[in-house]
Amino acid sequence: MAVENKPTMKMYAVRIQADLRPNQTNRYQEYPLWEEYDHVWRPEIKNRVGLQNGFHECVNFKNFEGQIQGYLPPKPGGDSDWIDDDDEVCFVFVTNKSRISKAEAENLGLYDTIIGIQVGCCMTWGVDSDNCFWLERNDVPPDLQEYLDKNSLKDFGKKGVHNLTYHYTCPSENSLLLSRPIPNASEKIFPRKEHNDCVWGVNSVREIKIKPERVIRAIDKYLEGTGQYPKWKTLKKKICK
Repeated sequence: MAVENKPTMKMYAVRIQADLRPNQTNRYQEYPLWEEYDHVWRPEIKNRVGLQNGFHECVNFKNFEGQIQGYLPPKPGGDSDWIDDDDEVCFVFVTNKSRISKAEAENLGLYDTIIGIQVGCCMTWGVDSDNCFWLERNDVPPDLQEYLDKNSLKDFGKKGVHNLTYHYTCPSENSLLLSRPIPNASEKIFPRKEHNDCVWGVNSVREIKIKPERVIRAIDKYLEGTGQYPKWKTLKKKICK
């Protein structure tokens, strides 16, 4: 299907961890139980592989009273792809190629996949006591917060976990979590010569600068004829004004 217009809104690929919870309706939309957090993500934190001090993106698609509050790992935009405060941007979320949980991620269809799109995202800068640019989530369930407190960076150093934080917001109506993730994300988002791991460098947020319409076409092709296509068509119009 042809793209009606080229994107006028900046598009960024955001590499996040695969949500390995067996209940698909909870993935990225509900806080994990502390037992899930400990079982699934704690081993990666301890081994310093994949996760960096926690799974902040676990609720990147949760509806907070009409608003999305999303996290960008490991830092917002990186030095080479900084997102201006006044920009409204589109995020295309790609699951990481986790070295520890590759088999699990592949089994769940979450290895190097596009799992969702959000449009009209704006950075929401906050400064905590350490002068870091994020806002802490204030509605974490008590049992999970207690777990995070007991395993904090203060007590465990680099192998501890942060409180859960976020960097940007967008209207929940502009958020689409795919019921079937799109496989082979890297090659669909980046040109062939760039789609290996080195394209990410040390950052997990990259502006899609070369032919972003390729991404639009890939999502079009995958969603056409599905129940999610009408919403995607609406979001596409906002990206390609």
